[in-house]
Amino acid sequence: MSVYEVEKIQDNLYSIKEDITNNKFPIIIYLVIGKEKAALIDTGIGSGNLSKVVRSITKKQVIVLHTHGHLDHVGADALFSELYLNCREYYLASNGGDFQALTNERLNFIKLNLKDKTEMYENIKSHIVKSEKTYYNNISDGDTIDLGETKLEAVSTPGHTPGSISYVNNKDHYAFTGDGIADIHWFDGKESIKVEDFLNTLNHFENKAKRVKKIYAAHVPKAFDLELVHDLQTAARAIINGADDEIENADYEFLKHGNLYAHRYGQATIYYDKENI
Repeated sequence: MSVYEVEKIQDNLYSIKEDITNNKFPIIIYLVIGKEKAALIDTGIGSGNLSKVVRSITKKQVIVLHTHGHLDHVGADALFSELYLNCREYYLASNGGDFQALTNERLNFIKLNLKDKTEMYENIKSHIVKSEKTYYNNISDGDTIDLGETKLEAVSTPGHTPGSISYVNNKDHYAFTGDGIADIHWFDGKESIKVEDFLNTLNHFENKAKRVKKIYAAHVPKAFDLELVHDLQTAARAIINGADDEIENADYEFLKHGNLYAHRYGQATIYYDKENI
């Protein structure tokens, strides 16, 4: 009973969908294969043997490039030996060293989404990759990972988390943004950045990704392009300039934000409170 679904996007680029939500909130991992080695973009929530899935695609050395440290992106880290994560994300990935709590948190997330599928949950529970102490190599804005004739540049895209990183391949015209850039964003509470700071993030990404035609996010099934980035920029500018937006319920699946102002433009939706403009 595999939770992984592999799709070849183009030569040397694959998506590995880890879906326990009946496609409501898929977790999409990406595999880039260079001439010398391969890079896995995040490791999902760790509900199965991701390493075995990757090995069915390539036998080359695999490194893991993390977009950020949330539990649905670092779950299978224990299966890999060379991992990269921005140092501002270490606390998220390690939970202060309480690895049993991290494993339980991932199991609780899985159980919540499989409440009507007891057999599937029990199977995943018996095979889940347990969180453990992991050594991460720091990766920062401007770093380049050379896979052999395929290079990925790390681009700092803070917002979703302080150390969020996107990976850009201008030569082959694609990028990976994790949760850092997607169609929906929330800005509320003391831990969130300001909408103005997010606009700076978008501007920085656009400057680094001028030749990108396809952008792959972690929970958006279809690739998007720079038009969505432009829509987000337009929405952010409107909010900063005092848009007259209505308040609505901003909850999404298990993400409970309550009532926030909502601004939509094109493909983009930004939820925010006045303190986070």
